[in-house]
Formats: sequence, C-alpha cells, structure tokens
Amino acid sequence: RAWKTQLVPLLYDWFSNHNLTWPSQACRWGPQLEDHTFRTKYRMYISEQTNPADVEPPKLLVVDVDLVKPRVASTEAIATWNELSRCPYIKEAKTIVHPGEVNKIREVSQHPEVVVTHTDAPELYVWNTATQPNATRDKDTKKWLPNSADVKLVGHEKDALFPLATCNAAPLVASGGTDKLLLLWDLRDVEDGLLAKRDKQGDSRNTTELQSR
Repeated sequence: RAWKTQLVPLLYDWFSNHNLTWPSQACRWGPQLEDHTFRTKYRMYISEQTNPADVEPPKLLVVDVDLVKPRVASTEAIATWNELSRCPYIKEAKTIVHPGEVNKIREVSQHPEVVVTHTDAPELYVWNTATQPNATRDKDTKKWLPNSADVKLVGHEKDALFPLATCNAAPLVASGGTDKLLLLWDLRDVEDGLLAKRDKQGDSRNTTELQSR
C-alpha cells in the first residue's frame, strides 16, 4: 500500500473513499451550497444501479459533500482512508426512486436544483430535486414507492443512450439516441410547473410531457 501513503498525499490536496450499497453508472457535481473557512459544501447527484429492479428499484441520490479546501488536510488524514468505509463528509440529502437505470445526469445551470436524466428508454426525465419528495417505503409491503418526474421529455423513437447536454445560455436540453436523432427541448415551455412549490412534503404531482422541437 505504498501508493496510498506515499503517492496520494503528493497528488491530492484531499482524498477519500465512499462505499455505496449499489454500483453507480453516473455521478455529477451540482451547485455550491455553502462556503466556510476550511471546507466548501457542494451538491452531488449519484445514480444507483440495482439488481433485481423489482425488489430494489433504481435510484437517483441527492447528496451533500463537504469538500476540504487545499492545504487544509494533513498528510496523515489523506493517507489513512479506508476502502471499505463510507466517507463522513458525504451525506445523503434525498433519495428519488427512478423509472429505470440512470446512465447520464446533467444539471440545468439556470436552475441549479433541476437535473435531467437519461435511461435505457426513449424518454428523458426532468427532476426538481428541491421539491421532489424524499422516497419512502410502503408501510405494509415495505417496497419503495416510486417518484413521479416533474417533466418527461418525449420525441425519441428508440432508446436514448447517447449524448445528453444542457446549455449554459438557456434552459435547453439536447439528446441523441439509437434512432439517429438529435433532439432539442426548451424547458421554458414548462418552467412555471417545473419550478412551482409543492403544497406539502410528499405532495404528488402529475408528470408533464414535453415534445421535442
């Protein structure tokens, strides 16, 4: 383990390991939440690839990460992390039960709380992570109750497995699929509903469909 004690402190200002219950196909940094003297808190989005899906459904995890600033962590702290442990600086803020495995995540820069997800399906999903309820289990069956996406982007004729991008200049979403189509959606068409507050935590909402341009 010489690389851990000798190389890691030389290469990184801070290094840690975070074990997940399930493997992940996508991970994406979100907005900065707080800034302190020795650390900065960021939002992060992580997918969970579960198996079998009917027992433990795929999820999108919304987590908060306390990132230690440069030249703050000691050499001993960087070199003594454990591969089998969870990082105490990474905490789950919300769990969203997702319709299908998440293979790509993109944030919408105009609305930092909004993300777009790709799955192994023709549809794309838009989530307002600030207003989405935290996923819960049914009291009787103990199964996870699914979340309803705020917006479903439709237009692909086959699975949307390829590029997914958002625009820094406007809330636009672009996607490529196995149907050889490159599609574009403008989230301003559904902005009022997408950004609307829910009456209460856990309040259900119908998913809005948005056709590509």
